[in-house]
Amino acid sequence: MNLDIKDISKISQPLLHFLKRFGITLTLLLFLAVYAFLVIRVNSFANVEPADDEVQAKVNTIARPRIDRGIIDTVTDFEQRNIETQTLFQQARNNPFAESE
Repeated sequence: MNLDIKDISKISQPLLHFLKRFGITLTLLLFLAVYAFLVIRVNSFANVEPADDEVQAKVNTIARPRIDRGIIDTVTDFEQRNIETQTLFQQARNNPFAESE
């Protein structure tokens, strides 16, 4: 088959007519298909639970904060010495979200 540039317009006429007639419908179907694919993929990723081994590995890598016992004793001693501080500590324990003056 020997193609010439003059033949391209004759061959493309039926295709252009088809696209003019169904172009909007085909475009909407394409977007609908892409949207449906994305929704299905997101749903499949959202429902995946991590394995227990993975969770345990992450938990083991978390550094737990450590408070020195001497610091706790010092703060407790300060609290017992100062009445105003003791009141502030007691108020903070009773209502930790209250704004202080």
